[in-house]
Amino acid sequence: MHKVKVFLTGGDGIGWAVDEDLRLTAEALEPTVDLTDLDNCDVVHSVWWEGLMLLPQEKLKGKRIVCAVPGEPFRYFTVPAHQKALDMVGHWMTHTSQAQKEMKGLGIDTTVVQYLIDVNTFKRLPTDDPQVLALKAQWGLPSDMYLIGSFQRDTEGADLRTPKLVKGPDVFVEVLRIVQRRGLRFHVVLAGPRRHWMIRTLTDLGVPFTYVGRAVDEDDLETNSLPRSTLNLLYNLLNLYVVASRSEGGPHAILEAASAKCKVISSRVGMAEDVLQPACIFRCAPDAADLIERDITANMLGNSVSAHFERVIQNHRPESVTPLFEEFYQHVESVPTYMGEQTPASGPVMLENKPAEPAR
Repeated sequence: MHKVKVFLTGGDGIGWAVDEDLRLTAEALEPTVDLTDLDNCDVVHSVWWEGLMLLPQEKLKGKRIVCAVPGEPFRYFTVPAHQKALDMVGHWMTHTSQAQKEMKGLGIDTTVVQYLIDVNTFKRLPTDDPQVLALKAQWGLPSDMYLIGSFQRDTEGADLRTPKLVKGPDVFVEVLRIVQRRGLRFHVVLAGPRRHWMIRTLTDLGVPFTYVGRAVDEDDLETNSLPRSTLNLLYNLLNLYVVASRSEGGPHAILEAASAKCKVISSRVGMAEDVLQPACIFRCAPDAADLIERDITANMLGNSVSAHFERVIQNHRPESVTPLFEEFYQHVESVPTYMGEQTPASGPVMLENKPAEPAR
């Protein structure tokens, strides 16, 4: 059977989420299409619209262009540069039901292909695993306290003092303040780069925490970006991971925690409603604090772990979505070809009355 020739692109080259999307999408696509270079492809398939913009525009003419939406569509549509992507992309793919609904509300049909996770990297380890115990000892993490994790950046590289509000670091801090006022015993585990604001704020508030990294004043993207194998060890040490974002495409942390059988709660963003039990999604900081208190005192989140893991296995491995890609590429001829910059816009120019958060 003839396979469609596809050039897969869209990574950012720094090892963050879209690079992992690129790697796992290639694994999912490989049984279905012929992955090739840009010059010889029929279809350009990008995992990120900004990565698509970096390609030579003259080489895209005559190609069918497919692009995934890795962030919240309503936020992307406030970014002027995204208009050019709208003019180029013949078909959009979304990773969550939330993103699909937002795109449909804008009059744009999408194909849903779920976010992917490497279950061989993020997995549950025995409690006596030597690497887990060594990491715990290295950083002096307490054994008699409830460990709450956060590994998402809270500032931008260009401004390491102002919180990146879209990621909700201020919401996370408010959750911790409420839990602290209730006299509950907990300890925060921070990791990842660009945690400058969080480190300063928790220090000022007297919230007990450990930063698994080297605190520096300058941008620490290279210094404190951890390998995924180390992140998995951290998930295995935690009692709970908290996502407090205001807007997300994912985040990948939800899948990582679920795959490692770590308890996780989240605000109602991105894939939260697709992966998490309803009881694990909170509306506001007091809601999240209530969940934490009930878990500390009665293990109320314990039953959610197996349900979250099963959803990962069913829907979020590369082999789980290969049939979705196969079905899409059987009808890829219906995607219009890109004819160059003179092509009229196929979508709205700009949303009104939506929060103008910056892109990624």
